[in-house]
Amino acid sequence: MDFLSQRLNIFNGADPKTVDNLSKKLVREKTETNTLLFTEGDVLDSIYMVESGQYAMFKVSSSGDKRVIFTLGPGEILNYPERRPYPISIACRVIRGGVVYKLEQKVLFEAIEKDPVLALNTIDLYNLRMRRLYRQLKNSSGFVRLDKRIAAKLWKLSKDYPAPHAQGVAIDLKITTTFLAELIGASRESVSRNLKPLLESGLVIQERGTFIVPDRSQLEFYFKKDD
Repeated sequence: MDFLSQRLNIFNGADPKTVDNLSKKLVREKTETNTLLFTEGDVLDSIYMVESGQYAMFKVSSSGDKRVIFTLGPGEILNYPERRPYPISIACRVIRGGVVYKLEQKVLFEAIEKDPVLALNTIDLYNLRMRRLYRQLKNSSGFVRLDKRIAAKLWKLSKDYPAPHAQGVAIDLKITTTFLAELIGASRESVSRNLKPLLESGLVIQERGTFIVPDRSQLEFYFKKDD
């Protein structure tokens, strides 16, 4: 019960008996780094809830290029609850191994039918994910310079995955140039070229696959300022 009620917003305020019953039906699953949890087109009869680890939700274009839509971590749900599951339109890669809990969609919706708070929280989950998607679309727009898109992404990651560092705030994820390109939705070569001025100016530091942001306010000013 503690995992559902304390780590997942969707269960906040729900009937304790409902949460307790659902907790008894959870299936614990360990995840391994650089493996696929599910792929586009899978029909998922369970929802995946994250206790630990980091997960990249991504799409693959017709040319084979990957585009990471979200990175999700502890306390988040990887796939939407669906009353009648359809083939999922996104894939999930484990970028840091951990633990997820699975709960059958049918069991969840039986609980939703009896608990209006849980039903409203589920709607809130959909709305939150849609708002995040809208922001992603804005940041992927060709109207925003690529160096600013990179700066904005690194600033956001330093907010979501902060780790103390002597030189500022480190991003607690292993981010290669290839993975950064997938996050941005641009070619590796373009990202490498546009990352260079951020490194040279000291707005961002790169050390062995780790990005460090010395001053988050300066980085924020950089991508928000008018050209």
